[in-house]
Amino acid sequence: LDSCIVTGNTAVYWGGGVMCRQRAAVNNCLIAGNQGGSGGGIYYYRGGAANHCTITGNTATNRAGGIYSDSCEAGSVTRNCIVWQNTLNGTADEWYVYSAAAPFESCCVTLTNGIPGGVGCATNDPRFLDAPNADFRIGYGSPCIDTGANPAGVTNDLAGTPRPLGAGCDRGAYEYDGDAIDTDRDGLVDNDELLQYGTSPTHTNTDGDFASDYEEMIAATDGADSNDYFHIIAIQRTNSAAVLFACTNSRVYSLQAVTNMVGGEWLLVDGAVNRQGDASGTMTLTDTNDLFFKAYRVGVRLP
Repeated sequence: LDSCIVTGNTAVYWGGGVMCRQRAAVNNCLIAGNQGGSGGGIYYYRGGAANHCTITGNTATNRAGGIYSDSCEAGSVTRNCIVWQNTLNGTADEWYVYSAAAPFESCCVTLTNGIPGGVGCATNDPRFLDAPNADFRIGYGSPCIDTGANPAGVTNDLAGTPRPLGAGCDRGAYEYDGDAIDTDRDGLVDNDELLQYGTSPTHTNTDGDFASDYEEMIAATDGADSNDYFHIIAIQRTNSAAVLFACTNSRVYSLQAVTNMVGGEWLLVDGAVNRQGDASGTMTLTDTNDLFFKAYRVGVRLP
């Protein structure tokens, strides 16, 4: 199996998702949500291999929620895989190895002590983006990033992303791509937060103020500085109402007004809609129809 998603399958005895016989291989695959008697995810029989796979959320009723190896000869190997949150009758249970000739190499798997071989394995949480909603890509800060070996012939991940993207291949079925991944799901991809806005890819509100990182990006304020926020500076009322506020010429602004703050409707002010910000850093929008006392607010958006 190459670059496959295997999910929702059931086997009474062996291999809920996949059964490998005679050194068959599973490469770049997601094996998730399957159920078997032994080996809820994968069952190796007389050799088998899993390379760059994510094996998670599988269950078993007899042995090994994730991987069962019944190797009667050398040849089984689990390499560069994430084996995580698999269960046996509701209890965490990732693997069972019948023969010592079935090493784990460079994997992210719980209970590494006693794994045959166990070369370069780690027990840290892989940090799936959203496991409850079946998004098993890895997020920013995952211990699986750049820590895997690179098996020959594996040039792309399950989503078609080239391997490796960084200093080394990532463990599991997916490479971490900071240009596409939004770890904290705030609307900003990780690399934009790190390299352009200076905010954290793991927190939706880096500076802890009243505006999220995404809202601060829209307002062109500094999401890492709680003293920098979008605000009205002053309102001057003579025969009209002039609203002065901080701005940037890379955003568009509109003035809104309401006469009843309790039950009234905010309405756009004629002549003060979709105005490009001034390069000076401040600008004024004016309501010339000021027959009544009103409350004002300013909206901002991307051009």
